[in-house]
Amino acid sequence: MFARAGSGDPLASVEALQARVDSVREFANSLPLWNNFEFQFQGACEGITTTAIAEAQSIGQLQLFPVPAFDKVQLNATKEIAGELLTLHDATGRIVATHRITQGLNEFNISSLAPGLYSCEVHSTYAHFTGRLVKE
Repeated sequence: MFARAGSGDPLASVEALQARVDSVREFANSLPLWNNFEFQFQGACEGITTTAIAEAQSIGQLQLFPVPAFDKVQLNATKEIAGELLTLHDATGRIVATHRITQGLNEFNISSLAPGLYSCEVHSTYAHFTGRLVKE
């Protein structure tokens, strides 16, 4: 949805957008489809294409320490994530570092990163693990 006021302050565009939303809502509610009981969902999903990509079965938490960290951060990895790739994202979502994880204690050098909050992700075949890291 987009609307821009021809004149006025920035709030004039917000008002124009609200008016546009209201007009679209009125139009949608006027369609005969919404008042017709023949279009109710019958529970069948025929013709739906499926893929062979398996969804992550579980979501786990990465325990990174110390928090906050200065030069290095550690992760005690289980066999579930051993061999997988840990991606480190900055506050804007940009990948700033990657590390291959081994089973047991892993130590990552973060001295080159700017101070701030970072999120970490590990995707394995059947699980997705996330964590946070604070760099000072």
